[in-house]
Amino acid sequence: MPHPLMLVSTAVLGAALLTGQAPTFVQKPGVVRFAAEGVPQLLTALPTTALGKLLAEPSIAEACANALRRYRERSAQRDALLAAVHDRATELHPWLVSRLPELLLWQVLRSLDLQDCRSIEYAALQSADTDFDLHETLLLRCQPRAEGRWDATLDRIVGSLAGPHWFRSPEAKFAGMPMAAFTTTDPSGQASPHDPRLGEFEAEAWLLHLPGAFVVGRGPAAACGDLGPPPPAAPPQLLAHIDTATYVAVFQAQMAGLPIELRALGIDGLQSAQWRLQFHGAQILDELELQLGDTPSGLIGALLTGTAALPSQDLPNGALAQVRFAIDLRLLLETLPPLPGVGLRGNVGDDLLKACTGGIALGVCAPAPGGVLPRVFLSLGIHDEQALDRVLQALPAEMQQPPVTYEGVACIPLRVPDLPAGMQPVLCRRDGVLHIAESGLSMRAFLKAQPGGAGAMDVGDAPPPSAGDEVLPTFDLRADEAALYRAFHRHWLPLCKLLPGNAIDRALLTAAEMPEPDDIAPLLGKTRGVLVRNGKRYTFRQLGNLGGLHTAALAMAFGPLLSATFQQDHFEMLLVHNLAAQQLQRVWPKFEAFQRAKGRWPQDLAELFAAHPELPADALLLPGEPNSEPVALAAGDARAVRSSFRYFPVPIALDLRGEAHRLLLVAITPRLWGRPMLSDIGAVPDVDGDESTRPIDRFGK
Repeated sequence: MPHPLMLVSTAVLGAALLTGQAPTFVQKPGVVRFAAEGVPQLLTALPTTALGKLLAEPSIAEACANALRRYRERSAQRDALLAAVHDRATELHPWLVSRLPELLLWQVLRSLDLQDCRSIEYAALQSADTDFDLHETLLLRCQPRAEGRWDATLDRIVGSLAGPHWFRSPEAKFAGMPMAAFTTTDPSGQASPHDPRLGEFEAEAWLLHLPGAFVVGRGPAAACGDLGPPPPAAPPQLLAHIDTATYVAVFQAQMAGLPIELRALGIDGLQSAQWRLQFHGAQILDELELQLGDTPSGLIGALLTGTAALPSQDLPNGALAQVRFAIDLRLLLETLPPLPGVGLRGNVGDDLLKACTGGIALGVCAPAPGGVLPRVFLSLGIHDEQALDRVLQALPAEMQQPPVTYEGVACIPLRVPDLPAGMQPVLCRRDGVLHIAESGLSMRAFLKAQPGGAGAMDVGDAPPPSAGDEVLPTFDLRADEAALYRAFHRHWLPLCKLLPGNAIDRALLTAAEMPEPDDIAPLLGKTRGVLVRNGKRYTFRQLGNLGGLHTAALAMAFGPLLSATFQQDHFEMLLVHNLAAQQLQRVWPKFEAFQRAKGRWPQDLAELFAAHPELPADALLLPGEPNSEPVALAAGDARAVRSSFRYFPVPIALDLRGEAHRLLLVAITPRLWGRPMLSDIGAVPDVDGDESTRPIDRFGK
């Protein structure tokens, strides 16, 4: 039988066909907005782009298939966890319960096929009382062919939420349209959407279905959007937008001012920031658009308003990326806090302003053979040589070293405390530019590259993305995607195995599955970046096969490194720890009874289950847990028992947060924190640090 929301939506669609305009959900402006717009057009264009050809390359295609398989496996594990939470939610902490409707409804996104989407849009909106508990909406627009299947999926999720007595589904409407709404109830079954135990957290979640659109929300629906005509079609793109002015206002109201880091960055000098990715021919156009306020400030303001000429900087072999820019030094020095640990003698601010033009170049090259540290070069335009002398003389005496000569050029080595020997900077002056390298070895290579250079990193015939607006001569970015990947694969990817505990265990790809550089280098290219201006709107515009420098780095590091962080969900870990504590506390009396009866702990879990046949087979199996071990029961016992915990018949002694514990059970799967454990007095301690992340085989040794 069709869901009631679907019947109403069909009626609305019929009326819309008669009037010529279908009403839909229109999100109100949010503090933060993420969107994938024109998804069908993006998917159609993808195979013709350099990125599409890269994804079709056999080794990349195989890696993507492995990553997708693991993602789906972990999605199934999350769904199993949520199903268990749904069955046992009366025992959860009120704060966890208040978040369950939202979390369960977000299953919608994981359940849908990207091929069926027209657009995906997430927004976080400021709540009425200007606190940090923002309202949220997830707006999904689907292809007509998928509407019935999507409605069936949502019907299943709505049905799963309607049963437990700690949720209720009142007769809720949005602009006269029926919607499914859920609020938390107290243990007596009375609705309490503002339970005092929840503090500032709101427990309201809702789902709305209109023709072609599904909306999942948290917070009052009327505060999140309106019913109105569809907005104009947006260009096919990925987009992230932040209303920085509102963000700053909320932050200042709650925290009595911005943290020094945000103020130094210059967030308070912006009205908004927006990041867009679009296909531009065969390449990706990457744009970061910043709307300045009336008073630019901090690093951002100084970077956008600098006027100096760009210094010359020829890089040695192995160049990966280079950015040259002009900066307003006076604005920067007025905003930035003093650098900790530098301890310049005297007042050098005026001399620094006189010494430097504000033109800066930063270049990065691949590590030297056998090394892992990138070679870094900083070049500063010199305006007043004598003022520069005074700045250098103001450095602490312990930093100054005797001069040396490299490639016939006088150089000044420095000693910076706490830096390794291979990263002690060296300075030299050449043709009105102060050059700084991270080591003497790098300075020698740098000076060899200077004669006859073009003044900037060579990127062949890669064109700058200068289209429309005023291109400023104060910014130039260059990068080599193939060289970046070779350096990443050769020097930094092998370091994954040195990461502690389970830091990368949940990554979607292993280091061994990453493609060889020679396989994909021909499909990578060179990146160019410029800065354009239109009034107070400034846009960093980059063009490359992988978009900008940062998106190229993200594409390379996401699978084997960054995806592990995305797979570690804070709320999920809270749920696992909460459910595990309940299971362990139910099992503990069986251990206690065995110990009283036998005067010892069971030799193994099989002996415990044999002594207590009433124990269910899943008594020690965590829902959705990827790692478990079989329990070999005695002959004739047909139960198939698995345990998500390793048992230690001789309890192992551990100091956890300053308290001594003797542990009987330790969860097999390491976690960033909150690893479930059971002590020999029935306690389930809070665990973090090495004890939470170390492999299970390192316990008891």
